[in-house]
Amino acid sequence: MENQKSSSKKIAINFGIISGLIGVTMGVIKYVMNWHLEQHPIEIFLGIAITVTILVMAFNQFKKSSGGYMSLGQSLKLGMGIILISSIITIIFGYILMNVIEPDMLSQMQEIQMEKMLEDNPNMTQEQIDVAKEWSDKFSSPGVIAAMQLFIGLFFGFIITLIVGLVMKKSDPNAA
Repeated sequence: MENQKSSSKKIAINFGIISGLIGVTMGVIKYVMNWHLEQHPIEIFLGIAITVTILVMAFNQFKKSSGGYMSLGQSLKLGMGIILISSIITIIFGYILMNVIEPDMLSQMQEIQMEKMLEDNPNMTQEQIDVAKEWSDKFSSPGVIAAMQLFIGLFFGFIITLIVGLVMKKSDPNAA
């Protein structure tokens, strides 16, 4: 059992780092291509595909190290460990990007969001615009952004891990 715990921890760390580095690589590519200020729908699908692939690889490795078996609980623990490590790595990269590499990135993103909002709602009053700007300012600090990224990453990571874990679990018939 102790060997299984250390194996699970090692797998989570290794695949969490791999997943995080893939996220950072994607972030660097977006920055170099000047796509870093907007989210494109394909990014969501690509992120899900990468996450599922990483989880499948990690779960297969875990099952090999545990006689071919993995419970749903084990898959959730392993998957969430991977998601947490990956999220932390990408959050650190995002923080460096927003505060060191591109310090005016937040204001650029806010400007783009405000332009889109005004384009979508051309009849907004100045008071509504001011309130929207105020709310945008509240949620645009690096700490709030990091917390939201972590929460969103863990939430959707849990859902993806649960689905992949349900598909890949295999109960040990000899377990009590």
